[in-house]
Amino acid sequence: MEYASVILIQLVKMFCLMFAGFFLTKTSVIKESDSSVLAKLLIYLVLPSVIINSFISNAFELHDLFDSLLLSFLSIGISIAISSLILRKNRMAVFGSAFSNVGFIGVPLITAVAGNRYVMYIAGLIALMNTAQWIYSKLYFSEDKRHNIKELLLNPMLVSFVLGLMLSILPVKMPTLVLDCVSMVAACNTPLAMIVLGIYLGNCSVKSFFTDKNAYIVSLFRLVLIPLSTVLIFLLIPIENPLIMLSILIAVSAPVGSNIAVYAQKYHKDYSFAVGVTCLSTLLSIATVPFIVQLAGNMWGL
Repeated sequence: MEYASVILIQLVKMFCLMFAGFFLTKTSVIKESDSSVLAKLLIYLVLPSVIINSFISNAFELHDLFDSLLLSFLSIGISIAISSLILRKNRMAVFGSAFSNVGFIGVPLITAVAGNRYVMYIAGLIALMNTAQWIYSKLYFSEDKRHNIKELLLNPMLVSFVLGLMLSILPVKMPTLVLDCVSMVAACNTPLAMIVLGIYLGNCSVKSFFTDKNAYIVSLFRLVLIPLSTVLIFLLIPIENPLIMLSILIAVSAPVGSNIAVYAQKYHKDYSFAVGVTCLSTLLSIATVPFIVQLAGNMWGL
């Protein structure tokens, strides 16, 4: 099976890009505050462009999209259930282990393994995960428990998923100029995302997160226990297109999502732990993700 080797090569490339961000931070070319601007650029422009581009550039079957949404709901449910049941005393740990870095790391890996077409099948997962993160942060991090439905519905990932779906279904032909611009912005996702993670790493105390027991525990759940549980449960789900299942698994196997640092900073929680566990799990993922994918391929007969 070639999937594991493809993922390993892609991860090495991504880590080279991450080192660029790390180096620029350590040489003071880029400051910590710059990462916030770049992260917003990713969340509000680049990732939505990736999702929209995957819909308008590829044909798809509605039953495949339905299968992907079913698997997305199921995988998020598995992640939240395992994290909440076992790590419930530490809300930051629950957030870190439950929500993977689908956009920054999952999307490039899926593109490398299955092609751009399969990004649309995790678009629903990205939208659902961002929605779940927003709800979780409101419930457990924010002092203000009121729910702003408008803010939830205007989540850029949810909006881009709906817009991409509409553009692919409706008999509307986008101008070539617009399509090219969307494609160009979407192509920035991998380098920009990894440079941002490199900036996070450059602002970490490497010693602190390498010696933090809780960071290893969260990484164990995020990178091993939750993906393994997903592999076993997906065995019971009859899906016609196994690459959809593999795409969802790759997304679920990604390291701790960088949004944990965004929400920790926003609600004045333990920001240093959030950044540290994101960096540690990202470093460890170079070994765990190929292993999980290889195991799944053997068990699913891919």
